[in-house]
Amino acid sequence: MTTASISAKQRISLAAHRDAGTLVAFLAFRPLKKGQLKSAEERTILKARTLNFPLANILSNHEALDKEDMHFDDFMSIDSQDNFIKNVIEGNTYAGRWRAAYIRASQQDRWEWDRFIRATDRSNAQLIAARAYITTAIPKYQECFGSYLRCTLPLPGRNSLVKTMTLIAGMTGVFEIVYYLQTKKQLYANIMLDPGALYEAYKTKEAIESTFAWAKFELPQPEPERSIDELMTLGTKHSHHMIFRSPMEKKAYLSRRLTHVNVKNLAMMTVPIDAVDSTLAHPVIATAAALAAVASMRYSKPIGVDNNELLMLKICPEVLD
Repeated sequence: MTTASISAKQRISLAAHRDAGTLVAFLAFRPLKKGQLKSAEERTILKARTLNFPLANILSNHEALDKEDMHFDDFMSIDSQDNFIKNVIEGNTYAGRWRAAYIRASQQDRWEWDRFIRATDRSNAQLIAARAYITTAIPKYQECFGSYLRCTLPLPGRNSLVKTMTLIAGMTGVFEIVYYLQTKKQLYANIMLDPGALYEAYKTKEAIESTFAWAKFELPQPEPERSIDELMTLGTKHSHHMIFRSPMEKKAYLSRRLTHVNVKNLAMMTVPIDAVDSTLAHPVIATAAALAAVASMRYSKPIGVDNNELLMLKICPEVLD
C-alpha cells in the first residue's frame, strides 16, 4: 500500500469522524500480513463496537465475523461476563428481584396475585395486553405507577361479566380485561378513548365502526366544535376553576389538545385480547387512548392506595431495575 493511498484513506476517515462530531487525537498502525488484514480489521471493529467507540469506517456496518473467526470474548468483554455471573449468584436478576418483591409484598397483594394466576385463563396474555396499553398510552409509566396510575385484581362478582384486571389512571378505569361466564376462555379488553380524536379522524360513528370492524364501540355524541376565540369567552369544563395571569396564558392553555378531553364523557372500545397490541398500534387509536389516560391523570391527585404491586411489577418490570 502506498503512502498516497494511506493518506487518502486517512483523509476520508478523518472527514467522516469530523462530520460525526468526533475528535481524532492520534492515528495508530499495526503491521499485518496481507492475508490477515480483513480478519484483523473485522475483529477490531467488532470489539470497538462492543465498547461503544464511535466508528466512521465503512466496515463498521459489517454484519459480524464469520463463524469460524468468532470468539465470544471479542463479542462480550471478560469483565461483562464475570459481572453477569456475579449478579446471577447474588440474585441480582429479574427473577431474583421478583422473588424478593413477592416475599416483601403485602399478604393481600400475594393472595390476589396467586388467585389471578390460578383462577384466570391465559394470565400471560393478559399481562402482555396490559403492557401494550401502558407503553402506548401512559407517559413515564414507571414513575406514574403507584401514584397517578394504579392496577388492581378485582374479586369476581356475581354478574355474568367478570373483570380480571383493571388499570386506573387518576380516578378513571382506563383499561380492563373481562370475560363472560358463559365463555370464560374468550377474554376481552375494554379501553377508554377520547371520542374527539376518533370523530376528528372519521367524522361519524358509522365510519369509526366500519374502520375497526373487529371492535365494539360505545361512543358519546360528538361535542360541538368551538374556536379558540369562542372558548376564550365560554371556557371549558376545567378552565372555569383556573386562574390565568394573562389572556395569552389562557389562550395557550385552551390551545392544548389535552384541555378539550372530557374525562366524564369518554368512549369505550372493546376488542378481543389477542387484538389489543395490533389495535393500539393504529395511530388514531393510540392517540385517543393516550389523550384519555393523560387527561384522566391531569384532573386528579396522586393516589397511592389500591395498587397491587406484584401485578405492577409484572406489567412494568423496569420498576425492578
